[in-house]
Amino acid sequence: MELYQHLVDGHYIYIKVNRQSGKTTFITATVNLLQEKSNANELPVPDLEVYLITFGVGIDIRNGKMAFWLSMCKLFRVRNSKRFSFNDSRECGANVFKNFFLKKKNGSPISFIIDDFSNVFEEPLILEEFINTLLKDHSTYCVHSFALVGISFAIKIIIIKKSHNYSKSKLQHIYN
Repeated sequence: MELYQHLVDGHYIYIKVNRQSGKTTFITATVNLLQEKSNANELPVPDLEVYLITFGVGIDIRNGKMAFWLSMCKLFRVRNSKRFSFNDSRECGANVFKNFFLKKKNGSPISFIIDDFSNVFEEPLILEEFINTLLKDHSTYCVHSFALVGISFAIKIIIIKKSHNYSKSKLQHIYN
């Protein structure tokens, strides 16, 4: 219930857990509860859209940043083709992904959980650009909350470093 409440409250969090600890079951249940409450208009955040993304499948981190962003955009598009539409034939980078979350384009707030996030740690440039993209100006973008779930501490260093430039009050840490 703690993860659920952090996401409802609009926090950006990371969760460090051990392998085979039931994390995927736990976060899937959390996403299902959020979707159920959102559909029933029982959340303090109206029309909250909730997504669960897994970095273990379909994310290309081996072929550079452009390949990574294209795979991210495609993965989100599979979840909601209307909201996350883009032109495959054009170059796809961080800006295309970031534009998915513009308030003026897509007003509904979004909460998402990314499972197996530690798979990205092998590519520090991709990791840094991804974190920077998520933590952009909150008044312009509709990312209400997110949770990055992984098995490494590397993200702690990056988020704390970036928190000096962004909203510290929204960064929360959960440990298992």
